[in-house]
Amino acid sequence: MVGIDISEVMLSHATKRGQKEGVSDLVTFRLADVYELPFKADRFDAALVESVLTPLTGNKTDALKEIYRVINHGGYIGINEAVFKEDMPSEIKEIANMHPAIYNPFSKKTLREATINAGFTISKWKILEQADLPNPLK
Repeated sequence: MVGIDISEVMLSHATKRGQKEGVSDLVTFRLADVYELPFKADRFDAALVESVLTPLTGNKTDALKEIYRVINHGGYIGINEAVFKEDMPSEIKEIANMHPAIYNPFSKKTLREATINAGFTISKWKILEQADLPNPLK
């Protein structure tokens, strides 16, 4: 298993957490840019994308295309990203976009479209609403 991040600080946190959880022998961490992953095509059976796309200022579909490139044909992707309601008032969207970790956030529709446009075939799609989250995550 390989974890990547563009931030050395986050990689340090991930390495420490891997040691704490006793999985250091199962996972390696690498500094990498999601737009230029340092892996051959079809390298992985699956990818988990968590809090990666929301802060990207570049083309998010291009990032998904790069992830698609490194996943085996028939592989899987799990996406855990903030999704904003399509009918959210523009004033709230403007405030959200001022946050340094949020840039042009997805709606349910635009995340699905970007995933398909990147090449993925969606076999199962579920958006968890805040009310669906386990109690400690609310």
